Amino acid sequence: MFATMRVTDPNHPFFYRLGDVLAERQPDGSPDPDSFGIVVDRLGFAQPRGAFKAAYRVQRDDGSCFWADQLALVLVERAPVQ
Repeated sequence: MFATMRVTDPNHPFFYRLGDVLAERQPDGSPDPDSFGIVVDRLGFAQPRGAFKAAYRVQRDDGSCFWADQLALVLVERAPVQ
């Protein structure tokens, strides 16, 4: 059984923040220059034993979005802390 967490949960263990610039990870680990954008949403799934999986919604410059697992993304630029 999974518990779902949204961005507004104060106890979320998300690695990336809203506004971070992320790119999809290429097989060699480098950022994909054709698939990057800004984090606009994130969703986490927690299991009772502590395992956690996060997915991020990334919006490209053209307005299109994609969802990707945390392990499939690379940080390009960190958003300023507000």
